[in-house]
Amino acid sequence: MTYGGDHGEPQEARAAALLGELEAAIAVVPPRKSLWPDELEDLWDRAQEEPGLPLTDDQRQHFAARREDWEASFKAQRLLRSLQEAVERGEVLDVARAAALAETSARRGLGVSQDIVLLRDLGRPHGEQALARLVKDESVGEAADRTPASGSRSCGSRNTRRGRLVLPTVKSCSCPRW
Repeated sequence: MTYGGDHGEPQEARAAALLGELEAAIAVVPPRKSLWPDELEDLWDRAQEEPGLPLTDDQRQHFAARREDWEASFKAQRLLRSLQEAVERGEVLDVARAAALAETSARRGLGVSQDIVLLRDLGRPHGEQALARLVKDESVGEAADRTPASGSRSCGSRNTRRGRLVLPTVKSCSCPRW
């Protein structure tokens, strides 16, 4: 489902439906698995370039699981982008739930940078409190985002000199909805 624009339903109802769909999408994303050995990574790359490459059943199962993981992750990331847009339009009334979902997404590594920006935009108190919890959690940002363009991890990575998660400044919001 795509959110945004006028679909003949109240904005709040669309935002609530988006939160429900995002919650379900995050729930089906499998937990992050350990990194593959270099040989399997190389084989994955070759198999993407050479569709007829002979593979063992075990290799095919690994690759199928990776594709399913990516599909579930991409769906959750698309919904997070839709949530960000809904927040920017002022449509999200359940800010506490939105912050909880963004925090869960960051902990699952779905798009740490995107989640941090969303939490920043959610502001006080819910977004700020979730960011504070993420800063204290040493596991957040340790592994790369599941996002395809996560080569730059400045927003969701640990500063190795200080062992701290690098986060943007949280802005406060004086919106009447809070």
